[in-house]
Amino acid sequence: YVRQLEFLGGIVMNELAIQYWNEVKLQQNIEADAKVRAYRFGDTPDELAQLVVEGEKTATCNALRLYALNNRPLPQPGDYNIILNKRFEPVCVIQITSVDIKKYDEIDEVFAIAEGDGSYNNWDDIHVRFFTEQLGLFNESFHRQIELVCQTFRVIHIHNAYKK
Repeated sequence: YVRQLEFLGGIVMNELAIQYWNEVKLQQNIEADAKVRAYRFGDTPDELAQLVVEGEKTATCNALRLYALNNRPLPQPGDYNIILNKRFEPVCVIQITSVDIKKYDEIDEVFAIAEGDGSYNNWDDIHVRFFTEQLGLFNESFHRQIELVCQTFRVIHIHNAYKK
């Protein structure tokens, strides 16, 4: 596990993520002050990161309320994210292409499949459990009218360790 953490632009990033980001910025001619954060997807980060690398996962969402509770800024189109595996190692860099706020019960099969969950029913099972758990950490409850921050993204770079 990567243990050393540094603060970069208000987001906690580990040494490996910072090094990888600096390399990608140079290779891709990304502006020096581009917004970036690093994170792992859900409760199966390795599997979800692999779906991104394979092009099967092109969307993600989180509860709007969790952004406020965690004191995090909302993502914006054009922002970059470093996707990490379960050991907090960089897998790839994505760039957000769109951000929409939708109620949970407005999510359709197309978005659910873009999230890499295979079907709406599978997406629903995973997300009810995930949001119930995450909101519960703040003594809040999940309901099907919660607002979600829905993002689509494109892969900008895949770390050499994950290229085929």
